Amino acid sequence: MTPIVKGTTAVFWGRVSGKDATYKELGNNRRVANFSLQYDSLPGEDGGRRKGVYINCSAWGEVADFAQNLERGDTVLCAGYLVKDDYRSHKENADIYQLTCDFISVMH
Repeated sequence: MTPIVKGTTAVFWGRVSGKDATYKELGNNRRVANFSLQYDSLPGEDGGRRKGVYINCSAWGEVADFAQNLERGDTVLCAGYLVKDDYRSHKENADIYQLTCDFISVMH
């Protein structure tokens, strides 16, 4: 499932992976939910198991209120903007991006 990306705007669809979404209230009526989305898979080495391709996602405010109920395995469509995580990219010597979701829909 190839994401659609134009500039910093992106649409991803795939499965919530790893664990259920986490939700935090940060004060001043700020709320955030975080989850990981598997949107593709790559062939494994030497014909082994396929490896997942993931994007870390966050949602704020009313979108976070919705996202807090996401569970591992849910199929979702997420739209928002991509930002490069410079700290993690440098630490892991790879380009790592985060999707800040403006829209999330659970697909049944």
